[in-house]
Amino acid sequence: MDPTLSLSDPLSFAEEVARFEPISLKEMDSVSLLNRVDTKHVVPAEKLAALLTRGEAKLSIVYEKIELLHSSRREEMLADLRSRTGLDIVRVEVNELCFLRDTASITVVHRTPAHPDYREPAQG
Repeated sequence: MDPTLSLSDPLSFAEEVARFEPISLKEMDSVSLLNRVDTKHVVPAEKLAALLTRGEAKLSIVYEKIELLHSSRREEMLADLRSRTGLDIVRVEVNELCFLRDTASITVVHRTPAHPDYREPAQG
């Protein structure tokens, strides 16, 4: 595994894990695990949550502009949500659509100040 692998890049981490080959239990019997060196990391408690969440948080919203949920209007929807919430939103998950009420239950994923790419929301 690449020692420079960043925890903040889940795609490269997943790619690295995918490179491992499976091993059977029979093969495990022949592997010596006693003569090994383990690397341990100490992380201050106040930074642990940011590492585990990668500096992102989620917020559930009932959204009434369902016409903006279309993929062709994604940027317009993100701009609307950013301006209305003041959050640095990076993606939206649609949980449920209610065409009777013209609403959608969505989850917005936004960066927190602990995220390396966090941008302070524009004041307006």
